[in-house]
Amino acid sequence: MKHTAKKTILVTGGMGFIGSNFVEALYKAKPESHIVVLDILNYAGRFENIPPNIHSSPRFRFVRGDIRDQGLVEQLMQNVDYVVHFAAESHVTRSLQNSHVFYDVNLMGTHTMIRALLQAGRSIEKFIHISTCEVYGDAYTGPIQETLAQRPATPYAGSKAAAETLVYAFYKSFGIPVVIVRPFNGYGPREHIEKVIPRFITNIIQNKPIEIHGTGKQTRDWTYIDDFSHGLMAILDTPIKKVHGEIMNFGSGKGISINDIASIIVDHSGTNRNMITHIADRPGQVYSFEADTAVAQKLIGWNPATKFQDGLKQTIDWYRNNPGWWMPLLGTEKVEVAIDHTKVQF
Repeated sequence: MKHTAKKTILVTGGMGFIGSNFVEALYKAKPESHIVVLDILNYAGRFENIPPNIHSSPRFRFVRGDIRDQGLVEQLMQNVDYVVHFAAESHVTRSLQNSHVFYDVNLMGTHTMIRALLQAGRSIEKFIHISTCEVYGDAYTGPIQETLAQRPATPYAGSKAAAETLVYAFYKSFGIPVVIVRPFNGYGPREHIEKVIPRFITNIIQNKPIEIHGTGKQTRDWTYIDDFSHGLMAILDTPIKKVHGEIMNFGSGKGISINDIASIIVDHSGTNRNMITHIADRPGQVYSFEADTAVAQKLIGWNPATKFQDGLKQTIDWYRNNPGWWMPLLGTEKVEVAIDHTKVQF
């Protein structure tokens, strides 16, 4: 059943990497739906992330604003059927530099959203809260199940764990129609070059060395952005009674080391592996992320379809073909963090 066919969906953070790809996929897959994007357009959210044909469509509306603006959020929620809440500060290293903004946006902004959801009453059919695998922290190896305790290892992870806990608490108290998604590492077009895969790719394009934090043996579970978008649409299309209050991982179930990712990118580009270097590790490093996706498979029938090598090739090609998108971001990819009274760039 395609419950979203003629519905209106509010997408917060819809100009960012994951949000904009989801909006584009939703627009194509649901031709009778209407989409409202709320985004503050910070450094990671860009107007041009949404294609011009969508911007000009009567089915699309963009609102520049802040999820902490209670009046604005309440107004927007009066006229939508679904909410997909991406908006967040999301860069782990930046949270080491300025934790306050992460707690203000991620926790208090989510509190504003949940209060507005409660105010809207039964007019909102489903609220999908986008959390993160970072809430698990560094306590686990092997496939991570949703029932395992949260052990956040960075201020970013702590802010997302707090926000997710708040959402779940409101669900338990008031029965609001929430679903919580914990995505593992996503990759694909339009990801800011502060993140590991686009940073590696754009460095190689510029003939600059790839810098790996620490040993590079740390593993991550990668999901191509299109697969992630399809999973979210599957949640939208699933009756709320089946997913009400559920928490589900989105991942591939396979861990890939940072060393291997760097090697694949270098080999694909025909560059010598001596371009790969190692630098000091950053604080709060997590050494293993691997998703158990049984819940998503059972509840919404979701499995990622894109093989990592295929998705990575598409991603490399996109950055090669779109230098005008990422070159203006050069100089913003590194963050200066004070460690033992010494400033270090990561």
